[in-house]
Amino acid sequence: MQEHTRGERARSVEVSVPVGTRVIEGRISGMVASGMVLWRGGNARPRDRVDTWIKHCVICASVLEGESLQSRLVCTDKALVFRHFKDAAGYLGLLLEIYDMGHDEPVPFFPATSLAYCDTLKKQLSASNSDEAKLASAIRTAWAPGRHSPAKADSDDPYVFRCFGTQPPDGDRFRDLATRILSPMIGHQSDGERAGA
Repeated sequence: MQEHTRGERARSVEVSVPVGTRVIEGRISGMVASGMVLWRGGNARPRDRVDTWIKHCVICASVLEGESLQSRLVCTDKALVFRHFKDAAGYLGLLLEIYDMGHDEPVPFFPATSLAYCDTLKKQLSASNSDEAKLASAIRTAWAPGRHSPAKADSDDPYVFRCFGTQPPDGDRFRDLATRILSPMIGHQSDGERAGA
């Protein structure tokens, strides 16, 4: 962890970020001079990536114009680096709109399944290859990875099951939400060096 914090002691900071007519307030831990460093004593899970990304956006939206921060998620299997996101406040506004939609109806966003879809789509776009069967397979596998998989499936969540049943999500609304929520994260993320690597 020392190499990721450059020997600096991480601290918690209070944040207050205006987003439209709202204010996002809270405390973010793991802060060092260059940004945020979070540690997980296990493999990186989709939920960890999304959680770190949202916290990263909050700190990016809270810094002064011209400042640039990066965040790191250090796990046992990999380290991820999130570069500074200039439009973090606008993106947080989008997340608040989606959150508001969730008060009226279930929103088909699932961390593992949505991320599997977006990661597969990104690989296909960078290879100039579109394969609908591979996209559908990535969605199915993340939704219910199989009984021998150590990964917790989105479909195992009792609240998700209650709202969406057992069938893997697919359709324009699921794909649109996954892309709108996760494409900025994927575009600002790169692999870093793992602790002790």
